[in-house]
Parts: sequence; structure tokens; C-alpha cells
Amino acid sequence: HSAVVADLGQEPWSSQASVAAVVANGMFIAAPQPASGIAELFWSDGTPEGTRRVPQDEEAGGCYPGYSSPYLDLSRLGERSIYWTRSYIFYDGFYICVADSHSIRRIAYGLEGSLLAQGPELFWTDGGEVWAFDERASATRALFTLPVELASAELSLADERWLYFVSSTEESLSELWRISRAGAGLSLLAGLPPGSTS
Repeated sequence: HSAVVADLGQEPWSSQASVAAVVANGMFIAAPQPASGIAELFWSDGTPEGTRRVPQDEEAGGCYPGYSSPYLDLSRLGERSIYWTRSYIFYDGFYICVADSHSIRRIAYGLEGSLLAQGPELFWTDGGEVWAFDERASATRALFTLPVELASAELSLADERWLYFVSSTEESLSELWRISRAGAGLSLLAGLPPGSTS
């Protein structure tokens, strides 16, 4: 048995909606609007009453869903949220956008460094700083300033205490570094020859 839950199109023809992500309490649906080409993001718990458009908050400028296929880089974050990045139109850099069932938010902009998702948390580097967003608390915070050894390193892994970075030296060695979430205890764990990390 099947039934229509909701018509997501604002036009009299199909909006070609597709499930973008499934989370613990429902699903996100991307529905391009045929006339404009702009995609909307919807939330559904599988019922007509629980299906609705996800609005942007006042600080979400630049996180509008966009055109054509806006969710190619969309990923699950924790149990109830999703995140994606959107590039600037005129500048180098990215917005980081997060959505739950109630709103679309921009949690960072100007991103020129690396980005790492680990469970319910996002970590990123930008402007020499390390930042974090926790989906459970819906909070963004600055963690610490990058030491010079990690100025061009990429975020690789995170656990409850440590962040791990990979950098390349002038000799083309790959170096694995560890530093605490408070920015203390920087240590070089390994220096590996070219190709040994692949």
C-alpha cells in the first residue's frame, strides 16, 4: 500500500524531489522547483502533518539551496542534522551550512582551510584558527590558534581529547601531528615517506 504524503512542488508539474538524507527522526528531501531551478529543502517524518519546508534563519545568507543539484556534498551530522558547503560566487572560500528539522543556518563563512566531520561535531581551520560546531548543543566556538607547525596542515581525525593533522614537508614527507582540543600538547607522531599514507 502506498499513498501521497505531500506535494512538494510549487508548480503544476513534478518537482522531481529526492531523499537527500535520512536521520534518526525523519528525512530531508531536496525538491528543485521547475520554473526557477531553485531547490528547496523539506523535512518529513513520513506523515502529511510532519512534512514541511525547512526555512532559513536570519543569519543563513548564502546557504540558500541554490540551483540544479545543490546537495551533492550534503552529509549527515550526528543524529538529527545535515551539513554542506557552498562556494562564494565572487570569492575563494566557502560557507558551512547546517540544517535540522527547524531551520537552515550558516555556522561559518570565509572558510579557506580544511573541514572535518566526526560524529556530531564539525571541525575546521580558517584564518589560522581552529573552530568547532557541536550538533548536540547547536553551538559554534573557537578552539585555538594554529601553531606555526600546522599552518598548512589538513585536519585528519578527531577523538574526545585530540585533533590530528597531516602536513607535507619540503622533502615531500607526510607528517602526522597531534594537538589537544585546547591547543596544548603539540607532538609529531610520525614522519612518513612519500606514498606511504596512501
